[in-house]
Amino acid sequence: RLKDNVSQNDNQLELMRKNNPIFIPRNYHVEKALEEANEGKLDLLKKLLKVIERPYEINDQSLEFINPGPENKNYRTFCGT
Repeated sequence: RLKDNVSQNDNQLELMRKNNPIFIPRNYHVEKALEEANEGKLDLLKKLLKVIERPYEINDQSLEFINPGPENKNYRTFCGT
């Protein structure tokens, strides 16, 4: 019975990994990448797009983007964003 329970937990963990992204695009990353792109600097935008393509994977590129950003209590989003 314990063996079945462990196997079931492994299956649940795998299911969670497949359906819950590690990476969620944060507004401050997107805005920074767009700001730099407008200045002709595309490196950050390219890195961000590579991470967005594989949101369920952790790799060297995703590490700088996975943590929540600095807290900004005045930041507002709207329905169209």
